[in-house]
Amino acid sequence: MSSDYSYDDQAQFFPFFILTLTGLVTLPITYNLLQSSKDDSHLAPRIQTDYKIQHGDVVASLRAAQKRKQRKIKRAIVAVAGWGLMGLMAYLIMTTNPAEQKLWNPYDILGISESASEDQIKSHYKRLGIKFHPDKIQPDPAKNETLESLNEQYIEITKAYQVLTDEHVRNNYIQYGHPDGKQSMSIGIALPKFIVSDGNGKYLVVLYTGLLGVLLPYLVGSWWYGTKKRSKEGVLMESANNLFRHYDEEMDESGIIAALSAGKEFESVLKGDQAESGLSKIESRISAEGAASLFASGFSVKDKQRLEDLDSG
Repeated sequence: MSSDYSYDDQAQFFPFFILTLTGLVTLPITYNLLQSSKDDSHLAPRIQTDYKIQHGDVVASLRAAQKRKQRKIKRAIVAVAGWGLMGLMAYLIMTTNPAEQKLWNPYDILGISESASEDQIKSHYKRLGIKFHPDKIQPDPAKNETLESLNEQYIEITKAYQVLTDEHVRNNYIQYGHPDGKQSMSIGIALPKFIVSDGNGKYLVVLYTGLLGVLLPYLVGSWWYGTKKRSKEGVLMESANNLFRHYDEEMDESGIIAALSAGKEFESVLKGDQAESGLSKIESRISAEGAASLFASGFSVKDKQRLEDLDSG
């Protein structure tokens, strides 16, 4: 039994396929964009206190502005494009008329009732033979008839008659649903035919290579290494290691600041030439000489040494 492959030229099924694939990507991205900012209060126990830092409202507004800047523009673009493609596929689904799939029925082909007797079938077939025999009928151009279509019509009439009168042909029809016996298997592919038409095959290979050979390994690798870089609490493992190295049971406030300053998370916030310029200004101010103490900010020599150690790595 041979098999044939057919593509969806009439847009019957491929919009469903594209809509499903696009939805698998678009819906999670849209949910990620619309969900509220991640609440990290559960990552570590908070100290209950009424203390409020100076200019706390300014700090809160800056944090809110930073969160707005962190909104992923690329994800928003992908979400908009995904919803647009899903809308187009939904429009095709609603506006495309489904093709009628009629079963091969000998009674319908002959135009007689299923309760007709064999004598009635033979008599009706003779009348159809006189009317539709290729030697006795001429194609009508107004009905888009051709000699080939008339021959096919007469062949179908003959097959339908044999099914109802010939025992062998009837058995083929009962077993396989067709008077000619077992038919070739047709496999439908829910993609438009132009994708694999001449000249487009190379682009399809490039697309598959990009998706399966580049994008998929990149996404899996990014997810895997991302999970390995952070602890269960969401802290970078390198920052946690730095914190443990700086930890001391007798450390004071300046030691805590020094330990927290070793976090790698600051590199994503403080980066570039402007960050270096800003940090150098702060460092010059806090290390300037003061009137009542060695340094204007109350720095000690030990704190100054720690700052120099941070600069030297």
